[in-house]
Amino acid sequence: MDVRVRETKTKNDDFIKGVVYTYNEFCPVKATKEWIKISKITTGALFRSIDRHGNIKERLSDKSVALIIKKYIGELGLDASDFAAHSLRSGLSTSAAMMGMTEIAIMKQTGHKTREMVDRYVQAGLRYKNNASSILKNL
Repeated sequence: MDVRVRETKTKNDDFIKGVVYTYNEFCPVKATKEWIKISKITTGALFRSIDRHGNIKERLSDKSVALIIKKYIGELGLDASDFAAHSLRSGLSTSAAMMGMTEIAIMKQTGHKTREMVDRYVQAGLRYKNNASSILKNL
C-alpha cells in the first residue's frame, strides 16, 4: 500500500511511503482498509478524531497522536512519560535494525535525511546482536 504524506514537521512536500501487507493480525494494510470502509472516508486525512458519540471529525493533530500513545502505554502498565509519538518512528527504526535492515532501507521508510540520525537507532538495535559477551552463555 502506498501512503502519501503531505506535511511533516520539517517540510511541506508530498512524499510516498510503501507499507507492506503482513498477513497477520497486526497488518497495517488490512487495518487501514477496514478503517476506510468503516469510516467511509473518501478524501482528506486518513487519521481523524472521533467524538464521544462515535462521529468522525477532522484530522488528528500531532498532540492528539501523542496523547493516544500515552493513553495506551499507560493502559499497558508502562510509564507514559517515557514515550511519545516519536517512539513509533524510533521503535520501527530500532526493530528494523535488529532484523538486519540496512540504514538506507530504514531511511527510505522513516524519512530520515542523514545516516547520522538513523545510525543512533541502528546502533541501539544492534547492541545485543553479535555481542562478544554472548560467548558467556556457552560456559
